[in-house]
Amino acid sequence: MKKIISIILALLLLCGSAVWAIGGLFSLEAEADGSRITVTVTLSEDISTQNATVLQGELYYNPEELTPVSVTASDDYGFLTCIISQREPRVQFGSVSEDSLPLTLPAGTVITAVFDAKRSDAELRLELDLQAYDGSVVADLTGHASVTVAKENPFTDVPEGAFYYEPVLWAVENGITTGTTATTFNPTGDLLRAQVVVMLWRAAGMPEPESTVNPFTDVKETAFYYKAVLWAVESGITNGTSATTFGPNGITNRAQVVTFLWRYLGRPESDAENPFTDVKAAAWYGPAVLWAVENGVTKGLSAKEFGVNSNCNRAHMVTFLYRALN
Repeated sequence: MKKIISIILALLLLCGSAVWAIGGLFSLEAEADGSRITVTVTLSEDISTQNATVLQGELYYNPEELTPVSVTASDDYGFLTCIISQREPRVQFGSVSEDSLPLTLPAGTVITAVFDAKRSDAELRLELDLQAYDGSVVADLTGHASVTVAKENPFTDVPEGAFYYEPVLWAVENGITTGTTATTFNPTGDLLRAQVVVMLWRAAGMPEPESTVNPFTDVKETAFYYKAVLWAVESGITNGTSATTFGPNGITNRAQVVTFLWRYLGRPESDAENPFTDVKAAAWYGPAVLWAVENGVTKGLSAKEFGVNSNCNRAHMVTFLYRALN
């Protein structure tokens, strides 16, 4: 699915030695196709300097949302250069001469910048500065385009608008989990202890456990969760249900999952007051619950009850993880 937004950038500032025409100087078009965004700038009029060695445009973007892939320009004259800056979040295009000369970016020139979106619903904010050889800004034009990055949803049981819709697609896209079939995610399915540690392990980049000593008789070396369990135990995220069993098929509850996640993130402190009657101050999950609620990872089942013993399902897990990491 593609969504196209076109806007005309208006001239906001006029100074320096450039010759400008007030009005629609150029158009900007942003097109989203999956997670790939293509930005096209088309010059509507000649952009000229009377005497310069450089006439350069800089297109700024939000590095938290977009990663630049390429920038190119149509060029009938053979003097435009395009680069991706390694120091600042910008792509550049311009005309360069060894001598100080009149320089022109001709009408009809098309600059194409390609980005990869880091998340869906990326808001594309672009600012373009045009500069002459002495570094002075000869025109400052700001454009804003909002682009919804369409992600494929293969799951018939993950409707758009569900609280877990975005977390599910994010988790699958990032290899944290998969569907139970090619077309179902089973969001209300039970969440097992093995599944929790595997999701956290994958989110961490699937690190190799430092030790291969396995004390658990119910964690076979061939199991998909083998390395994740060893990593989680040595990282202090959880431990076994006994000295020799991990309980990989045990169903998890809300207190356990927020505690696993809290430990995974380094046990961050929380100064929040405790409104929950079912969360005692000395409870092992107490700090994790308060942190999770304070940081918007989850909330209580009611104003006074967290629901520590309520089961946590697959939709809850990916949602908690998504909110904590994003």
